[in-house]
Amino acid sequence: MKPPHGPATRAAQPWSWARVVPLDTALACAIVLVCVALCVQSIPPLLGKLKLIEAVSNLPSHNGSQAEALALTGRLDTLGPTEPQLVAGWRYGRQEGQAVATGPSRDGETELSLGMRLAVVEQGLGWHSLPLCGLRETPAGWNAHAQPLARGIPDQQLPYVCSNR
Repeated sequence: MKPPHGPATRAAQPWSWARVVPLDTALACAIVLVCVALCVQSIPPLLGKLKLIEAVSNLPSHNGSQAEALALTGRLDTLGPTEPQLVAGWRYGRQEGQAVATGPSRDGETELSLGMRLAVVEQGLGWHSLPLCGLRETPAGWNAHAQPLARGIPDQQLPYVCSNR
């Protein structure tokens, strides 16, 4: 004898796929909404950090003239300031003996400045250079010609490679 098919049989099987899928989807949506609600307050600082990471990734290419002078002469001389170039909302140029990225903050009222300076080994040939970003301290045994530069940016907001944490 064949088992009966119809509405009475479906009611007897409470865990069929037709009944579980909507419950599963609703539970997944609820979990995603809770995660978004918990993380929404950290989105603005994260966007600010991403903007600074963009500047940090572009700064080494604007420090090339000083690195080339170091490679040719073996000395870390201060090159004169250059006219800033606008790239993706940041102005890149040379000032205060280092490559500097300048751009508006997220609120648009304050101006952010982030510098990348070169340091050379105190002993030996001095032809090895170490790029130092933002507020990063000069390590022992190295000598940087310029001072740390991170105007308008608190140390907690700087990417790790540019901070003193």
